[in-house]
Amino acid sequence: MAALSSYTVSDGQLVLTLEPAEEGGFVVTSPDDPELVTQAGTLEEAFANARDAADALHESRNAVELPSPPRCASASPRLGCGAEWLDMLRTGEKLLLAGLRREVGPNGDLRVAYRRWYREQMDEHDRLVSSSYDRLHAAIAERGDAP
Repeated sequence: MAALSSYTVSDGQLVLTLEPAEEGGFVVTSPDDPELVTQAGTLEEAFANARDAADALHESRNAVELPSPPRCASASPRLGCGAEWLDMLRTGEKLLLAGLRREVGPNGDLRVAYRRWYREQMDEHDRLVSSSYDRLHAAIAERGDAP
């Protein structure tokens, strides 16, 4: 009998998908939030890490101001340019997925490719934030304002 490649579990509040990780443990995602990705060694750790990740996502989403939609000719008094803005976001997502599909080929795993792309984006984000912090700290120290 072949081993399952993923498990869907719930504690009554959170639904998670656990997939065995190459290095051991599990890659933990949630069908309720495609941006929630973490790792864990046990089921209990999966729920704890997923809750931490969900809290961090919630905080970051609340802290980030999204750019205003562009003005559009078809703006309705009730919806504004929301339809065009949403269409633009969906088009960007389709382009990303099309590029990833092309990269993995017809038999490739699109979910794995998306997770890899997302991890690379987050790694680059972390490098940029760290670099910005280092430059800011150096500038403050240079001015003599360091605490």
